[in-house]
Amino acid sequence: MVPTDIAQCNTEKAKQQLITYWGIKATPLLYSIKSLNFECGTSFPHNYMHLIFENLIPNFISFWSGSFKGLDDGTIEISVNEDTWTMVGNKMAATSNYIPSIFLLSKMPNIAMNCSSFKAEQNCFWFLYVSLYILLDCLPAPIYKHYLDMVWIIKQTLTYKTMDKELDKLEQDIFNWALLPI
Repeated sequence: MVPTDIAQCNTEKAKQQLITYWGIKATPLLYSIKSLNFECGTSFPHNYMHLIFENLIPNFISFWSGSFKGLDDGTIEISVNEDTWTMVGNKMAATSNYIPSIFLLSKMPNIAMNCSSFKAEQNCFWFLYVSLYILLDCLPAPIYKHYLDMVWIIKQTLTYKTMDKELDKLEQDIFNWALLPI
């Protein structure tokens, strides 16, 4: 069943059921482009921006700043103290002045004062490049290693071409990352 079926319905009841199911009233014009494949999703990537840059990375930030929904099982310290997090924010804001605008369209705010105003672009750049240096001596070693592993995973998934053997390694690395007991 695909949205093109809406126009082909024989009864009004069947048409209304498909309209309700798909949440649209007519077949989108993009469906007329034969080179796009909507059925198996090969024409469009996963929504990487929302999954990673507006969900996973802000969750990391919440963990490190100690504001993640009260999660603490006491086995290892995930967050840094308030003074250290303030220093991280100040370093980040100062670093932002030296980043050419070609790499970052808007200046990054101080993460310790206002991380909720970060856009996906800022989260990505901060997580993959700037925080590598700023967090080096701030996070406990196992947490920093866990973070570095995620940086590698994200960079690998953003590459344009991945060979089968690299894909197998990436899959294993993601599996190992998810099982890491932190």
